[in-house]
Amino acid sequence: MINRERREKILEILQNSTEPITGLKLSRLLNVTRQIIVGDIAILRSGGHPIISSARGYLIPAIMGQKGCGHCIACKGKELDSKELLDEMYAVVDNGGTISGMNLKSPIYGDLRIKIDIHSRRDAQQYLQRVRQAGFPFITVATGGLHSLYVQTHNEEELRAIKKCLDELGLLDDNCKLKQVPTASRYRGMSK
Repeated sequence: MINRERREKILEILQNSTEPITGLKLSRLLNVTRQIIVGDIAILRSGGHPIISSARGYLIPAIMGQKGCGHCIACKGKELDSKELLDEMYAVVDNGGTISGMNLKSPIYGDLRIKIDIHSRRDAQQYLQRVRQAGFPFITVATGGLHSLYVQTHNEEELRAIKKCLDELGLLDDNCKLKQVPTASRYRGMSK
């Protein structure tokens, strides 16, 4: 099995699993060392796949438990203020999407995953209000505005509309890679 095929098989296994799978189990299934699996997972993550490492193994979070498609969309904030945050969330919900989480890669703090459930403008406003009440700066400050949104859409048309809107707002990362993530019957990994 060549490297690309093995990584595709890893994705297939993780996407179809309802629980985390250890690197050791993946290595046995694919007849390679655990270290090769660790390297494959790193390559898949760098390609935009939202693979989470937990104490129990690897998993891909199914988004919101709804039918449709999950996507990881790379964004870059510039102003890092409340207007920009609302514009970004509105771009998703106004075009039929749902934001289920955010991922940040900080050179200092490592991978930061935040669960957020934004289904509507009202949810977005309430989220912003909670951030303001806490008195902390927006988490994207830690990465200079770079972050990925986990977004649920019903179809590719909604995804294109979201991407176009984010691009028009100047919030889509220039190196944006959109990855479709099949959803499972329930949301795993970032649940309340």
